[in-house]
Amino acid sequence: MKYLIIAEKPSVATDLSKALASKLGKFTKKGKSRDAQYFENDQAAITSAVGHLVELKMPTGPNGKNLPWKFEVLPAIPEKFELQPIEKTQGRLKHILSLAKKKEFDVIVNACDAGR
Repeated sequence: MKYLIIAEKPSVATDLSKALASKLGKFTKKGKSRDAQYFENDQAAITSAVGHLVELKMPTGPNGKNLPWKFEVLPAIPEKFELQPIEKTQGRLKHILSLAKKKEFDVIVNACDAGR
């Protein structure tokens, strides 16, 4: 069984790789670009988000454009709430999704902050 562990931020992924090395074996750092760096061994891969990766899509009007921020258009409740990648973290999201789609991982572990 191979695990994909997703931490909240890169420093936590580094800490997890050190903490889990005694149980799962030494991890090797992989990935060439900053957005695609992760740790891997035969039993697990550890990667991270960088805070939030997606946000709610803005509601649009009949013309398909985002509604203006005016009291006259409120309440603006979309029929379907949709998510979109945050432009600044889009590369990291693509990296995490590419790992998650790999058949080699049997379990995906969310090691992110659960919040309050």
